[in-house]
Amino acid sequence: MQSSTQIPAGASNLIAPRDDLFSRRSARLEQLAAGQADAAWLSTLASLARHQQIAFSALANAPAESELKLIWQSTYRTLFAAMTGSPLVPDGAQPLDGKALDEAGEKCLKLAHGEIVADARDSQDYLVAAAMQVAWSAAESSPAALERVQTVAHKHCPECGCEPVGSIVLAGAGKAGLRYLECCLCATRWHAVRAHCTLCDEGSVVSYLGLEGGNPAVQAECCDHCHGYVKTCFQEKDPDVDPVADDLASLMLDVLVGQEGYSRASPNLFLAGVEPASHKA
Repeated sequence: MQSSTQIPAGASNLIAPRDDLFSRRSARLEQLAAGQADAAWLSTLASLARHQQIAFSALANAPAESELKLIWQSTYRTLFAAMTGSPLVPDGAQPLDGKALDEAGEKCLKLAHGEIVADARDSQDYLVAAAMQVAWSAAESSPAALERVQTVAHKHCPECGCEPVGSIVLAGAGKAGLRYLECCLCATRWHAVRAHCTLCDEGSVVSYLGLEGGNPAVQAECCDHCHGYVKTCFQEKDPDVDPVADDLASLMLDVLVGQEGYSRASPNLFLAGVEPASHKA
């Protein structure tokens, strides 16, 4: 079988975050909110993504690793102010500062690396996650960031080491049918062979489950060897799919797949109750 590092000639092993990453995600969240039971929450996250884009675009240069903490904490304060009066930041709420902000950032990184279970999270955690996404995506958006990567392993982001939020199968000339995993933190995409479990590296034991009457562009790739699953988005069925947004709008799929005996193994920084793969037997 083709290894996860082999791709057709002319295709990219890595895809850097787009300059309009968050504005596209915001538009997708608004689109998905229509008719959803949790439309208000998705619209709130769409507003947050719009402010993420403003903060992202305001960064003149890709930050160095040594600058990430300063940038994400500054971005957090900007997002807190921008979202005041929303369900994320009710009037009268106070921003985190000092040790509390540092600890929230450490918690977010542990979640993104699959080291802790994503439970007992609140709106402050989501704002911190949004701010860290801005900083890390900006850091990995430059060509130089891609050039320093020597190898690509499918389980973790080759740029920042975090786990994927899910995968996306691309459409279009020269890339149709190629599957990429997308980092839950920096949004870098890296190639991974299709129909091959990205959790345990087993082949020929995966199947796809989707919701009857649901969005056909989002399915769960389930492994009968490790009994884990990762959601996969298909651009051919909907060119606007976004692994983060479409994941948030397809939580009933998680319920269905869980009832079939599979366990979710990919963190979404805007979800609670997700057990990372490293916690599974």
